[in-house]
Amino acid sequence: MKASPSKEIEIEIETQCNDGHLLKQSSEEDEDGSEDLINTNADDSNTKLKDSDNLPKVLSATERTEKDTDVVRPLCTGESILCHAGIELGVIDQSAGCCHDSIHAFQEIDPLVRLWYHECCRVFQDRLVNDEDCEWFDQLLREKIGGFGLNADKVLEDRAILFGDFLEPQSDVKNYEEIKDMEKLFYNTSASTKYDTRIFQLSKVLDQYLEDYNHHSTAPMKLVLFLDAISHVCRISRIIRQPLGNALLLGMGGSGRRSLTRLAAHMGDLTCFQIELSKAYGPVEWRDDIKNLMLKAGLENKETVFLFSDTQIKKESFLEDLNSVLNSGDVPNIYQPDELDKIYQAMRVPVTEQGLPTTRPNLFAAYQKIVRSNLHTVITMSPIGEVFRARLRQFPALVNCCTIDWFSAWPDSALQNVALQFLDDMPDLDVSQEVLKGIVVTCQFMHQSVVDASELYLQVKEHPLP
Repeated sequence: MKASPSKEIEIEIETQCNDGHLLKQSSEEDEDGSEDLINTNADDSNTKLKDSDNLPKVLSATERTEKDTDVVRPLCTGESILCHAGIELGVIDQSAGCCHDSIHAFQEIDPLVRLWYHECCRVFQDRLVNDEDCEWFDQLLREKIGGFGLNADKVLEDRAILFGDFLEPQSDVKNYEEIKDMEKLFYNTSASTKYDTRIFQLSKVLDQYLEDYNHHSTAPMKLVLFLDAISHVCRISRIIRQPLGNALLLGMGGSGRRSLTRLAAHMGDLTCFQIELSKAYGPVEWRDDIKNLMLKAGLENKETVFLFSDTQIKKESFLEDLNSVLNSGDVPNIYQPDELDKIYQAMRVPVTEQGLPTTRPNLFAAYQKIVRSNLHTVITMSPIGEVFRARLRQFPALVNCCTIDWFSAWPDSALQNVALQFLDDMPDLDVSQEVLKGIVVTCQFMHQSVVDASELYLQVKEHPLP
């Protein structure tokens, strides 16, 4: 087992990550605040979950302290996916990049802390599925914010904290910034005004992206973008905007994982590719698709989202190849000699510019780096059953190289929002506000009853409903 780096080494690594980003162009007060962020990254990296000696660093925190960490959260329950070594650098790397892109937005400590809070939630909390664990993590972050002498409730403003780079669809400059103006993000449709509902309707900005997607797509989507769905769009968009950004979306079928991924890819001007399964589709066709994706990413320098579902796994070798692509940007023995020659020829200039000898290993390594940077793999899987657990153990890159996003069951308000949207599209439905509310609640109740009945059937008959 590799030895854990010392605290001094951790601080040096994270300082280097921030050099030129977080500390440049900031005031003296903010430099002190950012240094506190860095130092407590290392301070809290020694926090361990009970009964899990090998669990890597749990949390990046916000205060320079050596306080005792004897009282910690017991081992996370359920299907929560634990962090791997070094993942805490994702918080610093993303935060530093954001400060570099939008330095004007982070001149004060409060916006910087909200950014840090958001990135900690995306890197760590999104791996937790149990509400109790998520609440514990949120409370821990709030305690660390209090260590700055700040009021966590005042800093976080008791609202959903969202970040994105998509608020200006027509702009060529995409700044990753906090979405503070909810009026800019949301608007109430005529239905919500007419029927006096508090449920948010479609986002103005995301609605523009969705309309544009449907205009250009042969398979248009009809989505109701309530707050939970918009939150997941922001998360997926955050992942695929980063080099080496890959996602593992966990949830039950019908939760919107693939639809929201297509929308997020369109928002980022990325091509979204899916394999087309047929009876004749096998390992040969799979290898051709994977090879073409890597060639497009590596030789044409085109950023692409590869959307893959566990329902498309006809052979376990599919996951073995994906594991290899995520790890190294390559699948062994997939290229023909003429294709390798094209790769070597295309990589000569970038390798020469790096001052490296143009040997074949250097040329191919440069190609792999570009592939990993441009090819964003988004895998949707159901977290139910032993097959899922076995696949995570057998193919560790699914966890180590992917950002996790759990799609929990939609809340009642979201289901009612969907019902209201579809009922509003029925011009012949002329009913009073009170009757419409009753219909909406009935639709939500019917949907939830089917879900509950399916779970009961699974317990009694030991197999799911078809």
